[in-house]
Amino acid sequence: MIGNASSAALPSLLDIDYNFDIALDFCSRQGHLTGKNDSYPSYVVRVKGKTIYDFQQKSIVGLLGDGDVTVDKKFSW
Repeated sequence: MIGNASSAALPSLLDIDYNFDIALDFCSRQGHLTGKNDSYPSYVVRVKGKTIYDFQQKSIVGLLGDGDVTVDKKFSW
């Protein structure tokens, strides 16, 4: 999942960037979430209705960098 968004409340100079890979093994019901994102805004990643990653916004200043938050999480469902 790669995403780029702009906020209606923020100047267009501040892009919101996401870059995630989600690997799923349906036989073992195991997965691996990796990637990076800005520290703004909050978001939730769900697989088959189960929350596997819940990120709460840290700072709008993160929009000035390139992927300030790194995710590396294994999960099961």
